[in-house]
Amino acid sequence: MLTGGCFCNAIRYEARGTPFHETNCHCSICRRTTGAPFVTWFSVRSSDFRITKGEPTLFNSTEKGVRSFCARCGTQLIFQHADFPDEIDVTTGSLDNPELVPPRDNTRTSTRLRWVASTDSRNTRKLVSKDKIVSEEVTIRPFTERDAAQVRQLFITVNRLLSPPDLRDAFEAYIERALTEEIDRIPAYYGERNGGFWVAVKGDEVVGTFGLERASDDAMELRRMYVDPLARRRGIARQMLRLAEDECRRRNVSWLELSTAEIQQEALALYKNAGYRLVREKTSRRLATRLSVLVSVDIISKRFCDKWVSRCCSW
Repeated sequence: MLTGGCFCNAIRYEARGTPFHETNCHCSICRRTTGAPFVTWFSVRSSDFRITKGEPTLFNSTEKGVRSFCARCGTQLIFQHADFPDEIDVTTGSLDNPELVPPRDNTRTSTRLRWVASTDSRNTRKLVSKDKIVSEEVTIRPFTERDAAQVRQLFITVNRLLSPPDLRDAFEAYIERALTEEIDRIPAYYGERNGGFWVAVKGDEVVGTFGLERASDDAMELRRMYVDPLARRRGIARQMLRLAEDECRRRNVSWLELSTAEIQQEALALYKNAGYRLVREKTSRRLATRLSVLVSVDIISKRFCDKWVSRCCSW
């Protein structure tokens, strides 16, 4: 559990659950409402946050955005948006121990002050490291236990970003189930299925993941192909897909199968542009969304496949 409060201690709060969307926000509203060049935030589910002492004052900074602060000392504490009623953003600096929730990226960088970027150094490099992520060399390698925390966070972040407002509860249930059954036990899960799991790394940061598991004697299934939202459109997914195909060739497997939800249009475009063929659509009862099942060209001979694939990943 995380605890925090305002400077004068008139207001105290506690936050349970797993934080997400840990970020430095450079928008002009954060800057003007705090007098700081940027504000560091993290998010929790609304049900996991509560005020334990005092009552903050509310201020509508936009039509849909509400900021809460201490009327006595002025500390800004939380932000809520009408379009995301199940989430609360909390100022990281108001935590009793801000070191527990470091920022993972930067948002609204188009309005970032130029001198913030120019003062990048060993002490502040994390403020802009995500912006530089795509200029560094990407290494794709097998998963190790030291990657576990970052892989877990990437999985949660991507799936929460994918979640439509009317399916948030279903996605949260899916995330919890997948963490228990697969993500928190990657070596065991993929070992049991004669497969493997890989991470794309830039510097010390995991920016992409994918897994392979045996689908049949002559096919592997591609799973958990995720790219950090701030590292997209830089070819990382294509690199991971090529490595997955190379791994199939190494195992003398002819076919690579996958399924992806209709809300992941960029993923569908990637696979189709790479020669993958749509062979089936079905509706996921758990998430109430349509899944597209695709199959690769013949990995060995690069012939198009006429095989009907019925297997779906376990959304």
